[in-house]
Amino acid sequence: MRFIFKFFIVIIILAIFHTAFAYHPVILASFDDAKYVDGEMFTQVNGSYDFRKFTLNSSQTENYTAIIDTSGFAQFVDGKGNHTINVFEWDKMTSGRKDRLNSLLMTELNRSHFTADGVEIINTNVLSAKFYGAHVNFPERNIEIYIATPTVNETVEMVKTLKFKES
Repeated sequence: MRFIFKFFIVIIILAIFHTAFAYHPVILASFDDAKYVDGEMFTQVNGSYDFRKFTLNSSQTENYTAIIDTSGFAQFVDGKGNHTINVFEWDKMTSGRKDRLNSLLMTELNRSHFTADGVEIINTNVLSAKFYGAHVNFPERNIEIYIATPTVNETVEMVKTLKFKES
C-alpha cells in the first residue's frame, strides 16, 4: 500500500511541474523591457509610429491604442477602429495559447490573396466590412505581425515602411 501511495504522489508532483512549465512561461521567460501595456496609446512623431519593437508609417490614422489579450499577443487599434496591427510574440505565450492563435493566424493567411506593389495582400471581411491584410514575419525574434486596413494602399504603405528595431 505504501508503494502505491508514493507512486501517486510522484505522478501528481510531475503533473504539477509539467503544468507549471507548459502553461506558465513567465517562469522561464526573460524580462521584457519593451513590454506593451493594455490601454497604452501610441501617436505619430514625424509621420511615423514607434511601437518600441518596430516602427511604421500609417498616414491615415491619428493614434493607436494597445489591447493586450494575453502574454505575447498585442493588438493595436486606431482611433476609428478600422486599422489594426496584431503582434504575435510566440516565445512569450503558453503552449495552448500559441497553438490557438497560430491556428487562427494560419486560417487568416489561407484566405484569397493577391500582390500589390510587391506586398501579398489578403482579402478579408469582418461584419460585412472589407479589409485588406498583410503578414510580416521576423524569425530572428520569433515575432509575426498581421496588419489589416480598409484600403490596399494603406496596407502596402504600412508594410513597406515597417522596420524592426535592433534589440
